[in-house]
Amino acid sequence: DMVESISTDQAAAILDELPSDQLVDVFNEMEEEATESILTKMDVEGAEEARVLLSYPPDCAGGLMIAEYLVFKTDNSIQDVLDNLQVNRDKYHEYNVQYLYVVDEDNLLSGVLRMHDLLFPPKSTLLSEIMIKNPLSIVDTTKLNELKNFFDEHNLFGAPVVNDTRKLVGVVLPKTVNDEISKQKTKAYLRLS
Repeated sequence: DMVESISTDQAAAILDELPSDQLVDVFNEMEEEATESILTKMDVEGAEEARVLLSYPPDCAGGLMIAEYLVFKTDNSIQDVLDNLQVNRDKYHEYNVQYLYVVDEDNLLSGVLRMHDLLFPPKSTLLSEIMIKNPLSIVDTTKLNELKNFFDEHNLFGAPVVNDTRKLVGVVLPKTVNDEISKQKTKAYLRLS
């Protein structure tokens, strides 16, 4: 309600600063018309990300994933990654970075790296040489209960989300899954009360 009570320009400026998962939560609580008018005033890239996330139901991996993650190509070297991290440090400093995701030339998920994997090999080493190949991933349509089971079974800080062609589309965090389960339980309890 508060977002809808301020000007569209002010709302867009505020919402542009939110992480993608929180942004989608706010938009999911708003009227569609208000959401669309704010999206037209937002940064083009941020608005496009939000539209993609809003296209998913809120109780599946696509609706819960974040768009702030680090992705590099298989033919990038460790030096390329380090240079990119340095150049973009202001942008990346608020990201929840535990892993780097590696994609091929078609943006299909190829591997994953832990941050510490960058520390010891020679800087000329290609990511394809040190990445964990064929990493665990979650399909964007995976439902909430399946996500919970996945994270109960695999002790990960996050998991890559892919579409049906294995294109990397986001990352889902176990905390986000647990928060959504709690929110749904609270709503169900309040309906029964």
